[in-house]
Amino acid sequence: MGMTFTTESIVEMKKQDCEKQNYCPTLIENGYLMREWEWEEHDTYIGEYRCYPGFELRNPKIFSTSKQDYEEKYGWGACGEDRDRNPDPENMPRCVQPGSPEPCNMPEKILNGYKVEEIKNELYDMVDQASYKCNSGYMMVKTWKGDIGWCRHDGTFELPYCMAPKEYYTIEFELVPGFSKMENAGRVRARHVYADGSTGNWYAGCDDHFNGPAAGAICRSLGFRHGKQIT
Repeated sequence: MGMTFTTESIVEMKKQDCEKQNYCPTLIENGYLMREWEWEEHDTYIGEYRCYPGFELRNPKIFSTSKQDYEEKYGWGACGEDRDRNPDPENMPRCVQPGSPEPCNMPEKILNGYKVEEIKNELYDMVDQASYKCNSGYMMVKTWKGDIGWCRHDGTFELPYCMAPKEYYTIEFELVPGFSKMENAGRVRARHVYADGSTGNWYAGCDDHFNGPAAGAICRSLGFRHGKQIT
């Protein structure tokens, strides 16, 4: 007696056959697969993806080595050669909210210290800050957020670190009058303060109309646009 198939069983078999043929996921979060091919030179299958309306596509790092590489391989994901294994998320594109920062895994350890607590960015539903503590016997060189390290927009991060007391220093800032005729003009200057309470010389000042590379880094971290070296 011959076998009979229902419409549902035929659809299911076709679905299973399709799944077996795909090396790349047909869907990623907020996006979908457009096409797939074998890249024999690198022993992997490549999937090309696009995002649903309202989301922005970001290439994985392996396809972002240069602007040209990013553009030529826009939406590519490296899926490997094993249908039964999920591809490495680091090798796949992502569909994210426009303007969202790059993911940044806050390190478990800093120099002579360790992570205490992760802090979630509720707007983008991702961890982008963490608080840290020093190992016993060390003193923390803090960021301008104190004991908190954070992710920059490009996926790198700014971290506090810990030093032995004899090597320790922090930076002290002071507001001083400026030389400009602008109303409420002023400067911020900085100096090192060491573990024994001694201080170094003042070495930078910030205002709204001067500029200098050394001072600029400190000034911008405080919210000023420019800096000027002073003595």
